[in-house]
Amino acid sequence: MTAIEGPGASPFAMRAWQRLVIHALGLGLSLCLALMIAALPGHKAEASITINGTRVIYQEAQREQTLRLENQDSVPVLVQAWADRHAGGRPARDAESPFLVTPSVFRLDPGESQTLRILRIRDVERSDQESLYWLNIKEVPPLPQGTTNRLQLGILTRLKLFYRPTGLAGEPGDAIANLQWHLAPGPDLRLVCDNPSNYHVSLIGGAWRQFSDHDDLSLDMLAPHSEASWSLQTRPAPGSSLWYRAINDYGAVVVREAIPDTE
Repeated sequence: MTAIEGPGASPFAMRAWQRLVIHALGLGLSLCLALMIAALPGHKAEASITINGTRVIYQEAQREQTLRLENQDSVPVLVQAWADRHAGGRPARDAESPFLVTPSVFRLDPGESQTLRILRIRDVERSDQESLYWLNIKEVPPLPQGTTNRLQLGILTRLKLFYRPTGLAGEPGDAIANLQWHLAPGPDLRLVCDNPSNYHVSLIGGAWRQFSDHDDLSLDMLAPHSEASWSLQTRPAPGSSLWYRAINDYGAVVVREAIPDTE
C-alpha cells in the first residue's frame, strides 16, 4: 500500500486541493502582478498536470518514494521537480533538502505519464519526530507558434513531503483525535490547540455545529509538539462541541469532535 494514494488522488479533488503559485518567469514581476495578468482573457492559469496524490509520506525504512504525474492537456509541458525545506516556493537552485527528486527536468507529452522518484541522499536533522519538507512541481506550457514578446507563465504546485523516522511513539492516525483544545481567557478570546504528538496534523477548518455547511474557523497545520491559537469573535456556549476537519495520510478529510476546556 502506497501512502500517497487515496481518495484525494482523483483529478477533481487534486485540482481543488492544489495551491497554485504563479510566477512570471524570468521577468522579475511580483506574484500579485502575475496573478492579475493570469486572470486576463487568453491567459491560461490552470494546471495541465494531474498528480496522483496530495502528499508524500516518506518512511525512514524506505529506499525511495514515488509519485505519478499525468499530462491531461492537449499540449506538451516542461516539468521541473525539486524538494525544499522552505514553504515559499523558492527556485530549485536555492533549495535546501536531504531529498533528490528524479527526473528533475523533463518534457511530458499529452496523455503521457511520468513517475517521480524521491530519494533521501543524506540524514534528516530530526530523528525524534516527523519532519516537513515541500515537493515543488513546476510546469511550463510551450509558447504558441509564431508568437513573440509574450508573457509566459509557469504554474507551481507544492505538496507536503513528510519524513517519518522509524520507532516514533504513537500512531499517525491518532494524532488528529488526540489534539488538545481550550479557550484562553482575556480581552482577546482565543481558541488554543496543542499537538502533543510526534506527527504533523493538517487542520482545515472547524465549526460549532455538526454537519455545518460552512466553517466558523479557518485552521492551520500544527507541527509536532506545537501550539496554535485563533481569535474568536464570540464566545461559544458552555460545553459547546467543536467539529474540526483535518487531512489524513491518504488525502481524505476526517472530522473529529472536541469540547474545548475553559481556563
